[in-house]
Amino acid sequence: MIHEIQHFNKNTSPVQIKEFLEQKYKVELSYRSVYTEFRKIFPLLGPEDAKEFISWCENNGFGVEMNIDDVSRQYTKLFVYSKLMLAHYKAYGDVILIDSTYRVNKYKLPIVLFSGFTHKGRNCLFGFGIINNETEETYRWLFSKFFQVYKNFPSVIVSDHDPAIETIMDSTYH
Repeated sequence: MIHEIQHFNKNTSPVQIKEFLEQKYKVELSYRSVYTEFRKIFPLLGPEDAKEFISWCENNGFGVEMNIDDVSRQYTKLFVYSKLMLAHYKAYGDVILIDSTYRVNKYKLPIVLFSGFTHKGRNCLFGFGIINNETEETYRWLFSKFFQVYKNFPSVIVSDHDPAIETIMDSTYH
């Protein structure tokens, strides 16, 4: 049965595999055992995930700024933006809100959101970063990429009082 699992692809759900194996071999299997074997063959975190994400972004009109670690050759920082995000920033970028999630995705990586409000009070996204850690150096890189893309500093930045923000933006009220 384990050999059978290898013939599926990583997009097949473990439930579908379980049902197939039960029907074919006329046995009752536990979901956990099928899921465990499935993940041995198709791990959640693959070495190609970052490349696939970057490729998807670029093929769908998003800009991606990235940093690759010299030693491990892994992506450590990404900044993603689109034409719509650029237009939002141009129209509503006087005040930006910066906040990061903390390990709430399957990769356990912080996602930093750059957002604001439209003239009608609706949220709009200016860009987002996926980073491997929340050090001052990482935030410096992220902000340098943000302002390299958007060219000008906002009047006000609202954040959770990150020291990296204060050291980078001397002309902005934080």
